Amino acid sequence: MFYQLDGGEFYDTGSTTKAGTRAMVSLLLACLASALLVQADSTWCTPGTNKCSFTGHILTDLSCGFCRTWTLSPSIASNTLRIVGLDGGSLPGDFSASNNYMVSTSLTAKFDLTDGTAWRMSVVPTSVPNVRDSAFWPSRDNSTIWQYGGRTPSSDSILDSGVLPELAVSSYSWSTPVTDVSLARLDAGVNVNVPDRQNAYYVGGYQDSTTSKTITDGLKHFATKMIAFNTTSASPNTLSAPFLPVQNGAVTYLPYGKAGSLLYFGGETPSSATVTDCTDCQVNPWNHIWIYDIASDQWHSQNTTGYVRPRSEFCTSTVFDRDTNSWQIWTMGGVDFNTKTVLGDVAVLSIPAFQWFNATSNAPLRMSVACATYGSQVFVVGGRNADTSTGGTDYPGIAYIYDVNKQSTASIFDPSLTAYAAPSTIRAAISTSSTPASWTDVTVQSLFSNTTTNSNATASASPSTTTSASPSATNSASSNSSSGLSIGAIVGIVVGVVALLLILAVVALFLWRRKSKAQAHHHDDSHRFEKAELADTTMHAAPKMAQAEMPATGYVHQLPDGPGRHEMDTSTRKAGPPVVHELS
Repeated sequence: MFYQLDGGEFYDTGSTTKAGTRAMVSLLLACLASALLVQADSTWCTPGTNKCSFTGHILTDLSCGFCRTWTLSPSIASNTLRIVGLDGGSLPGDFSASNNYMVSTSLTAKFDLTDGTAWRMSVVPTSVPNVRDSAFWPSRDNSTIWQYGGRTPSSDSILDSGVLPELAVSSYSWSTPVTDVSLARLDAGVNVNVPDRQNAYYVGGYQDSTTSKTITDGLKHFATKMIAFNTTSASPNTLSAPFLPVQNGAVTYLPYGKAGSLLYFGGETPSSATVTDCTDCQVNPWNHIWIYDIASDQWHSQNTTGYVRPRSEFCTSTVFDRDTNSWQIWTMGGVDFNTKTVLGDVAVLSIPAFQWFNATSNAPLRMSVACATYGSQVFVVGGRNADTSTGGTDYPGIAYIYDVNKQSTASIFDPSLTAYAAPSTIRAAISTSSTPASWTDVTVQSLFSNTTTNSNATASASPSTTTSASPSATNSASSNSSSGLSIGAIVGIVVGVVALLLILAVVALFLWRRKSKAQAHHHDDSHRFEKAELADTTMHAAPKMAQAEMPATGYVHQLPDGPGRHEMDTSTRKAGPPVVHELS
């Protein structure tokens, strides 16, 4: 830092004039202020993570190091991982909170996550405020990424309702178009993006003075509807959910039903929709799952078996195991809401068995994390290792990898690791019981016996839960769950029908030509002999094959306003004795 005294003229230190004395005092005060600033910065970043002093320049990568920060928002699109929500105030070499960065890295080659040069940084325009705890939703063609929700550090930078920052990927240009003024900005909710169906969903959360300019009462106003957002037309819609209001938890998309289904679990419920804070919120048990059938606009619930510790501010990754035709929802990080203990154990929910398991190895102690998934590798981004305002201690990089195949952490990303196989313990368990021993009702049972022909849910940023249920190579292991006949069987039927029609056509042509020749012979030589009557050869149309019904589109229909909140039957909420399943 450079300081100028009286127009840049420095005084002789030996001068005894009043002007010289004032200059000396000013210089000493400036040096002291600078030293205090450096000391304040250094207390945030320990020497092991602070590789650069103040540079005075915009950073282009993370080579100066990374200390700690949380509630970041990752998204994978077109083989690139992008992260928003990072300001320079917590970055070595910058320490200016006014600089708003987007971090990105290519997923086309191996790289070391602790190598700061692998993480490229670009400045987000000042017209787009720095937002924490937001969703980051790519469109179906990955040409656009929308940033929804989250909170801002000051009321001056809050965008108006309905204004969503939009990133044009190819040109790297940001804009802030107005989508719908009725779209409220929420924080502390969870979200999932389903690009193949052009819809993203945001569940739970609240508005307060950090999300809305119009809220000045110091209260949190919880949402009583969930949001569906079309990522192509940029049009929002609101839908009912019987468990609202709620904060945190997890939501994911699975291809069950004609248009797929959302699964929600966990979270904390406030005493009312408007509260001062959530210190008295009730932790929702993890012994049941809420299920939203998109095609019918209906919510259901299903009990689970097994026992894992409930938690808050965690993230999830959803992957498909082709061999067992099952999905596993991996839960990373989090904190015990009541004891404030940061957790490192990894929990796994297998669907459609609706059974909980515990992984064999833990992840780093981290809460307020976000997830993005590529094959068997889950990027766990940001976080804090203490439930405090300072977030605990530093850690070496912006993200680490949890490999769900190996059930262990890794610091090297490998783009070839796209295949996924469920752990042997899960495979053994669901081989004998692939579905629950008792379904809540026949509607839920029917829903999970019917999968769509295509599923593609990719990572969306939320520090509470970021879900990836994508079969694409850029996000998860390849999968293409389908119902009914396999492709090979369908091809065989088509070939058989075509062959049968060709045979019938040849026979008909032969009989027709035979009859024509016989009639001509009878006309010319009728005086010689009489022609025998030919059998009737009239062709009848072959019966048409029943055409399989195409899967419904992912359009979201408005639900009518219900009479209020619906409570689950207590019999469906009651969990059996805790059973802990350890993965191997």
